[in-house]
Formats: sequence, structure tokens, C-alpha cells
Amino acid sequence: MLPEFAGLITQREGRKFLQLSDKFDGQELASIGDDDKASLYSTKELYDEVFTRIGVPIVFDYHHHKFCTGDQSESEAVHLAASTWGDIRPVVHYSESRADEHNDASIRPQAHSDSYVNPIDFHGLDLDVMLEAKHKEIALFKMRELLKNNLTMAA
Repeated sequence: MLPEFAGLITQREGRKFLQLSDKFDGQELASIGDDDKASLYSTKELYDEVFTRIGVPIVFDYHHHKFCTGDQSESEAVHLAASTWGDIRPVVHYSESRADEHNDASIRPQAHSDSYVNPIDFHGLDLDVMLEAKHKEIALFKMRELLKNNLTMAA
């Protein structure tokens, strides 16, 4: 449960959000995302306490999910978040741990990597993926290569 957050979002902030959402013309959309600390908000908590109350869609973050699972598998959580987008293609964030990338336990595990080691798993969904990496374009080309190699291996 999200005691302080849920209370705010459903009372004062919830009313403000609902008033603001009336001003959107269909071209803009606000969203919320899961956190990278177990003490904060998982996809499941955001669904139960925010989406069901005010209908704001959830941006699933693959990297954050590793630290705040809400007792859901990655597949369960990404499918739950995707279900909040209605007719709009769901947006997700993808990054990997810099500590894993550099095999260095002294680096904070939540820190984003420079590039990628693993291809993103779409879990059978059609997703808009926002890649998060320090070496922006290099990381994009690396992800394209990983996805291409993954498809080749699967064939």
C-alpha cells in the first residue's frame, strides 16, 4: 500500500490531476512509473492505488523493477503496466545496471549503464521503448545489434 502517496493522490493531488487531465487534447498524456527502491512504489502498488483511482497509465521500468518487484515477475509487471494504456501503445523504460556492466560491486546497482549487454524482452507486447544509457547513440546501435542477434538465434 502507498500510505502517504495514495492519500495525496486521491485527495488534493488527485483532484488537481483530474482537473489537469480535462485540459489534455488527446495529444498529451501524463504517466507514472515504478521506483528503484523496495521501500517505494512497485508497478502493482501503482496499479492498485493510483491507476484504479484516477486512471493514469503506468510506464514500466525494467531496471527499477529489479529493485522493487511488488512480488511480481517482470512479465507480470510489464503486462499489468501495459494494460493501463488502453488503445495507446504502452511506453516502457529500459536500462541496465552499470555495476553489472562493469562487474564492479562498488558501483551503486541502480546506476544506469553506459550501453547494453542484454536485449530487451518485450514479453510478447508491442511497446514503445525509451532506452536509458549514458552512451546514447552507441547504446542504441548496440541494442539493435543485440535484438538482431537474438532474432537470428531464435530462428
